[in-house]
Amino acid sequence: MHRFKWLFQDDRASTGGQGSVRIAPPDSLRFDVMGPFGANPTAAVVVGDSSRWVRPEDAVEQMIPNYPLMWAMFGIVRQPHPDAVVRGFRDQESTVWQYARGVDTVEYARLERGEPKLMAIVRRAGEVVGLVETRLSDDGVPLKARLIV
Repeated sequence: MHRFKWLFQDDRASTGGQGSVRIAPPDSLRFDVMGPFGANPTAAVVVGDSSRWVRPEDAVEQMIPNYPLMWAMFGIVRQPHPDAVVRGFRDQESTVWQYARGVDTVEYARLERGEPKLMAIVRRAGEVVGLVETRLSDDGVPLKARLIV
């Protein structure tokens, strides 16, 4: 189980809280989050790219704009869809993947130079849906993640 703190900021407001996630490889997780002083508790079970159980029902869509971005926040690169076109590159300091399917593109970069990190960017019809940068420990455990939408 990973415990984390979260912070949401936009042009109008800022709020934060704490949460936990339990991951069952290769494609399942349960996460629980709450706001300040335990306000607005939310829980969800996610399998692959869909939520199976969410309380309150619309919580995942409000918090996470895209499932590959959510998984990247926890340091996990999702497998591409069987129909996806996959490209990649690897050298001593980085591994980069791109999955394209229809109008959707998901790009990942695992950077090993300095502090290890996983970056992900998702585009739909060329428009950026979001970007994740996750700092990792040397053994791949997520230390800090940032989602930009």
